[in-house]
Amino acid sequence: NPRGGDEPGPMSVEAVPRSAGLGAEVSASLREYWRRATPYQRFLYWLAVVFLASAAVHGAAFLLGDLPWEGPVSWRKPLLFSFSFAAASASIAWVMTYLAPRRLLGWTLAAVFGVASVGETALISMQVWRGTASHFNDRTPFDESVFAAMGFLIIGVAAVIVVLTVWSLVALRAPTSLAWAIRAGLVLVVAGQAIGGIVLGEGFRQQGSARSTRRSRSARRAR
Repeated sequence: NPRGGDEPGPMSVEAVPRSAGLGAEVSASLREYWRRATPYQRFLYWLAVVFLASAAVHGAAFLLGDLPWEGPVSWRKPLLFSFSFAAASASIAWVMTYLAPRRLLGWTLAAVFGVASVGETALISMQVWRGTASHFNDRTPFDESVFAAMGFLIIGVAAVIVVLTVWSLVALRAPTSLAWAIRAGLVLVVAGQAIGGIVLGEGFRQQGSARSTRRSRSARRAR
């Protein structure tokens, strides 16, 4: 049951004849999830659709353009971010199915995630269109500002995941095995975010070292 308890789930076995096949059962289950979804969950589901469309657009740009898949300037980045945020948005909405509806908290998390994820992807895409790197780019003050904004936005995404994890740890209403799976998955996502923070810190360290090297070389040339 997506709202907890021991009652049958969102679609009982009898709701769809067995002869209808797995596809019909999945379709009916998805429709029932959508019917029971709160407005902020539906917002997140639609956001996932938007990101899938974004992934398609950037995939087409890669196929039709001449930028490589590898390297700092590549359609790979907005494409993968679009896919990742599509999965994250749909997953957050689905997890909320097993949490008691809380309009203010739900909309706050959905809005912060929406603004942060769309802004992050838009900035990454903008930098590719400009033909410059999106991450660790300090070539110009504008590029530095873009990367700083990206860092601020990704903190918003991480904060939403942390809050959702805490909410699920204390108030999840799902069958025991499913509840453990959801909680374990969220904890692993938070751990992944922590590792990402460590990687980001190492990137800043290397960027600072490279910047110091460039300044030293410029000073020697000036002499």
